[in-house]
Amino acid sequence: MLVKVFLAVGLVVTIALVTLAWRQTRGEISQLKAAAQDSAEQLAKVIVGNIETTMLQGDGIHVKNQVQRIQLALPDAEVRIYDPRGLEVFGQLPAPPPRSALAAPLVATLSDGQLRVEDGREWRPVANEERCHQCHPAGPALRGVVALTPASTPYAREQVLGELLEDGFVQIMTAEQGGELDSYFAELSARAPGIQAVGVYGVDGSRAFGVDVAGVTSEMISRHLHAAATRTQVPVAGGAIELIPLRMQERCEQCHEPDVPVRGVLAVSLAAVTQPSTRAAELSAMIDTSLRFIMLSSLGRMIGAFLDEVVATGAVSELSLYDADGRTYYTSVPHSAQVHVGAVLATRMAASSFVGASETERVRVVHPLINDAKCARCHGSDLPVRGAVSVSVSTRAAAEARDTAERRALVVIALALVVVLAVLYALLRTLVVSPVRKIGAVADAVGQGQLDVSVSGVHPHGDEMQRLGTRVNEMIRGLRTEFHMRRFVSQSTVDAARGAARATSGRVAAGGERCIATILFTDIRGFTAYSETVQPEAVVEMLNRFLQVQADIVVRYGGDIDKFVGDELMAVFRGVDGAARAVRAAIEMVAAVEQTRLVGETLTVGAGVSTGEVVQGPIGSADRMDFTVIGDVVNIGARLCSAAQGSEVIVSEAVRDACGQLDDVELEEMEALQLKGKRHAFAVYRAKPRRSRQS
Repeated sequence: MLVKVFLAVGLVVTIALVTLAWRQTRGEISQLKAAAQDSAEQLAKVIVGNIETTMLQGDGIHVKNQVQRIQLALPDAEVRIYDPRGLEVFGQLPAPPPRSALAAPLVATLSDGQLRVEDGREWRPVANEERCHQCHPAGPALRGVVALTPASTPYAREQVLGELLEDGFVQIMTAEQGGELDSYFAELSARAPGIQAVGVYGVDGSRAFGVDVAGVTSEMISRHLHAAATRTQVPVAGGAIELIPLRMQERCEQCHEPDVPVRGVLAVSLAAVTQPSTRAAELSAMIDTSLRFIMLSSLGRMIGAFLDEVVATGAVSELSLYDADGRTYYTSVPHSAQVHVGAVLATRMAASSFVGASETERVRVVHPLINDAKCARCHGSDLPVRGAVSVSVSTRAAAEARDTAERRALVVIALALVVVLAVLYALLRTLVVSPVRKIGAVADAVGQGQLDVSVSGVHPHGDEMQRLGTRVNEMIRGLRTEFHMRRFVSQSTVDAARGAARATSGRVAAGGERCIATILFTDIRGFTAYSETVQPEAVVEMLNRFLQVQADIVVRYGGDIDKFVGDELMAVFRGVDGAARAVRAAIEMVAAVEQTRLVGETLTVGAGVSTGEVVQGPIGSADRMDFTVIGDVVNIGARLCSAAQGSEVIVSEAVRDACGQLDDVELEEMEALQLKGKRHAFAVYRAKPRRSRQS
């Protein structure tokens, strides 16, 4: 027992040590990961701060250059910037797509630089003019292609042109490029068929940009310079004048007083245009010219916001912008942002996580670019965020250190487990497995009917296995006892004892139950005279020989030997055919005894059979009982047996009725008997084999 306790304690201690080592290793790994993640988050804050500072200067080119410098200075770091839609900006351009993957009109326009209209879609080249060379290489003839599909449903032309003109004006003013406005308005008037003149009037009513628009009076301007002013269209000969109040926005407060609700009025003189082709050309020229001047204002990435405004007007159903190599720079086709970027844009909360594993492991930190007051001057205040910055830093070295620590811990744990299992196996084999096998072998032998086996080497005061072996030996002794007892008592007595063992009280219930049974009695004729002339041992040998053959026949016919009383046998047959089985058994028993006699023996057997209702149950005292059947049927059977001559079987009328017509047994009516205790003569029958069976 001491060894087992020591083994159990050793196993528990080993498991505890292994668990502690594993938890310590996992703790070290968690600390290493936390340190790497914290370092990446700090680096991301510095990078995001520098990018935000550069963005506030209003020059996207500088932001792009700064990102490139960060990549060169930190080879293990990767910086990506996303706009409010989740599209990457300022990033490394992807490889140009093969021309075979592009639409045929796009390829043709990129090749010859000619305007095309195919299947209702316009493909307009964007020329690489000299004024574009400050940002774009001077070699290529084109900077890109604008592809647009006009809306299939009518739209408010004057309102759309006014909204786009206002947005272009705001974009250029936000870039502090007001000196380009006169050129912008002049080029619009020259290229767009319906735009005759554009002028911007300040709060004092004087013209600030563009030209004086014929038909615009100081009274009109003053009427639109207050908070309640709305967009107004004034009909004039040959067209209309669109008057647009320029309301104060956060991005305008850098140049205008914030307490002024309207900072000016934009006046556009529009000629009447009814031809669809002219309207389409006018819209196309408006988009193309506005894109050029927004790009010239060093707000290249802000053209996305302008194109979004174009799509929002409903004047076009689809709009795309391609660069000179056919790469998509902008498209109005809906898209889904990457999950990690989309989540930050939606929640406006920074997030960090590990991506990859081992050599490719990185910590990725995504910071939202909140559209605060300083940023609204370029981005407007329509959206709460103007984008996001993703900084991912390689943590390969930290991952390798963690992997090494984890492998070392696994090796230590594996060695400890091997040692523990080896020791445990040896001890279990000696202390548990061997005794269990020994007990199992004995149990198998008992299962095969061998009750002369026992578990050796056990002691009732030993350990658990020895005590278990002792209990198995006691069980075998109990089985042997029961086996021998069954030879001295009837099967019904055994069944009653088992029922008592299963009962809650553990005692045989008093009383009995009524049932139908057939009772068979046999008795050896001439036994008394025989026993007076031979030795007792010979008498016992003869009794055992005669009773054995009779008992075998009873069992074969499904009867239960109730008792042996000297030379007398009592058997009980139950079931609907019990009477027939009892009669057949009695006939065979008479014949079997005659065949069993030795030379010189003249003993025979007489038998009596009765059937009817009996009471079955325990008879006797509380300490000594006999489970048997009692009743008048039993008495009748005994008396019929007494009346039978040697080798004769007498049955009652009830047995005759219960048997009916039997093919192999003949029931011959005898003279009625006057049985002891009966007032009237009792009808009886002699049972014997039919002649056909004898022959």
